[in-house]
Formats: sequence, C-alpha cells, structure tokens
Amino acid sequence: MDFYIEYFGTAASVIVAISLTQKNIKKLRILNLIGAAAFAVYGLFIRAWPVLGLNAFIAVIDIYYLIEMKRLKNYFELMQIDNPLDSIYLKRFLEFYGDDINGFIPSWKVESLNKYKAVFVLRNLLPVSLVLYVEKDDEVEIAVDYAIPAYRDMKNASYFFGEITEIFKEVKVFTAMSGSRKHNKYLEKIGFRFSDKLKKYQYQR
Repeated sequence: MDFYIEYFGTAASVIVAISLTQKNIKKLRILNLIGAAAFAVYGLFIRAWPVLGLNAFIAVIDIYYLIEMKRLKNYFELMQIDNPLDSIYLKRFLEFYGDDINGFIPSWKVESLNKYKAVFVLRNLLPVSLVLYVEKDDEVEIAVDYAIPAYRDMKNASYFFGEITEIFKEVKVFTAMSGSRKHNKYLEKIGFRFSDKLKKYQYQR
C-alpha cells in the first residue's frame, strides 16, 4: 500500500513540474491545479497536514485564476501591415520568433517576406498572432499563421477567420502549406483539409 502512495506522490510531483514548463498560461494553471490537488490528496494519505494545506491553497489559487481567465473579455482587431518590408516592428517580431515559427513551418523563409501581405491579430491591443498571405485571384494562400506561445488557445484563429471572410468576400478558397505535426493538427482543427491533388491544406467556403 505504501508503495502505491509513494508512486501517487511522485506522479503528483511530475505533473507540477510539467506544469511549470508550459508557455501557455491556461495550460500551466490547469496542470498545476491537477498536480496540486493530487499532492493535497497525497498529504492526506500520509497525514502530512502542511503538505495537504499548502497544496489545497495552491489548488484554490489556480481555480481562482482559471475562473478570472474565463470571465475576462478579450477585445480583438486586425492590424494590416501595408508594406511588410518597411515595418520595423514586423522585422523585429520575425527575428524574435523566427526559430519558433520555423519549428511549426520549416518551409518558411524570412527572405520571401516581400511576396506576402501581413496582418497582426491584436488581443487587448497586444499583437498575439501574425498571418502572412498572398492573394491569387479567388484564392488566399497563407504562408504563416503563427500565435505567440502565451496565446495559443484558438481564439485568435477564430477571430481572424471570422473577420477575413468579410475582408475577402470574393475569395472561396484558402490554402496553407503543410508544416510540423502540431501545425497540421491546428490547421485541421480550424477547418482545413489536406488536398492530395494540391499537396497542401485547403479551406473552402
């Protein structure tokens, strides 16, 4: 029995440790809540009341902030960059997040920036997502659809694709290049499907 209790406590510690590696604040809070709650139960099992009390307190804090995050109303808007090559901020953004972007979209090269138009998704006035795209007749080809680590919760994408259909009223097809497994999974989650014929992802409306 003691072995299982120790195993349970170790598992709780691992969950807490994993939570601290999360870049997404919501995921961090959720994992930390699970780990703290498990550790509180572990403290109860071994009758370590300080362990129980401290971790129960941490779990309550996590619940509080998760509720606050749920209540928080986000304000979104799009900020178009008319001349990407002339935008100092865009260049700094790509320099700062370049390696992370390539981790999701290995085929992307910053040297090809002149081919695309750029738009930032602002969330409470913070530039949290960048989309680089090119218009081709009745098609929009998306080269980069990137969200910064702390704001990868699908809300940016939902807003962007809700607004872009108003901006590109004549566009029937959106395409995106295949990337990492995580990026491809994201594309599928927002409605893109891989086209064997085109060898890239496609979204039709």
